[in-house]
Amino acid sequence: MDTDYAAAVRQRMEADGCAVTEERVGQHAALVGYRSNWRMLNKLHLITTVARVPNATRDGVDEFVKASVTLVKQRHGAARGMQSGVVAIPALLADHADDDAIELVSAPYRLKLGGFAAMARPVIVELEAGHVHAFRGFRVWGAAFHSYIRGKVNLYFPEP
Repeated sequence: MDTDYAAAVRQRMEADGCAVTEERVGQHAALVGYRSNWRMLNKLHLITTVARVPNATRDGVDEFVKASVTLVKQRHGAARGMQSGVVAIPALLADHADDDAIELVSAPYRLKLGGFAAMARPVIVELEAGHVHAFRGFRVWGAAFHSYIRGKVNLYFPEP
């Protein structure tokens, strides 16, 4: 995972105050950036995971999101509830992305996992085309944290 874009993402996460490590997330070698913030009287634990793949597929996105959310829940999700929550930003850096995968990340992502106070905002960075695909609209559920998450996606993953 030694691409120039991945190195730049690492630098942006570190500059934003994330602790960054390299580890396995699901079946991928990944950068893992962690930080926590207080937002609206709630403690948010944010994990950003970044993996390099040749092709981003719908199933690949779902698998990486699930592995990323599992990671943040295991590490920081024991006290999830009214005053604490976890957010995962799983990002796949791909040479190419399938249309189904782009459609999936461009809409509000539904975790389809049990649990409370957990959110995910998947991202695909299509390196060859020079595009970043992510949901940029508004959600009612979790609206209090929407601008925070969107800001982190925009900060860490600008157009290549």
